[in-house]
Amino acid sequence: MSARRRAGALALVVLAGCSYCDGREELEAARSGDLDALQALGELGDPRIPSSASLTDVKIGEALAVVAPFLESTDPLVRLQALEAARHLATRQRDLYRSRFPTLIDQMLADPEVEIRWRAAWALGRLERTCPALRAALADPHPRVAERAAWALGQARDEEAVDPLIDALEADPTVARQAARSLGRITGLRHGPEPAAWSGWARQWRARRAIDDAQAPPAPPGDEVPPPGGEGDD
Repeated sequence: MSARRRAGALALVVLAGCSYCDGREELEAARSGDLDALQALGELGDPRIPSSASLTDVKIGEALAVVAPFLESTDPLVRLQALEAARHLATRQRDLYRSRFPTLIDQMLADPEVEIRWRAAWALGRLERTCPALRAALADPHPRVAERAAWALGQARDEEAVDPLIDALEADPTVARQAARSLGRITGLRHGPEPAAWSGWARQWRARRAIDDAQAPPAPPGDEVPPPGGEGDD
């Protein structure tokens, strides 16, 4: 849908005042995987659309459940639209997303399409959510994805991301600068946005981590399993 057509459709929605009603029509239409229907489903709960803004979190939950299977579509355009719908819905009901769909977007960080991986990292940043896959995305071969992952980790204030963000200070310049900004957001330090300004602190951090790791008590042994042919075997 072009920007002009979309603007006109939204204007009609506002004037009609009842286009979304209870959201049931949008939910049913989106089950087919139609791109326009998935886009419309993502508008549920939009405060700019009076007929949609009053829909309850129950409808948002139903909408996320309808969108979820299309994140695994073989069609990249369907996956992309489903991801955008999920992002819109999740940002309007963050608590519901965190309690019922906490890993819904994480899987998209491994999508074969760069645009989808980038948007997945951006979505998690908007939600201030983190996960192991987001930290791993710092090493994505495409700088655009790695840069958004660095940004998102800062938005989430992910303390577990400090080490990979330090590694990213030596990555592509765009990624490295964002890693520096995110380190500042996570640590509260003000070394500035240039990666080189963090080099001294990074060396000290790694030295402290090495000492902490050396002094850490050994992990408790797991349950021992007797080898084959041991006592009790016939």
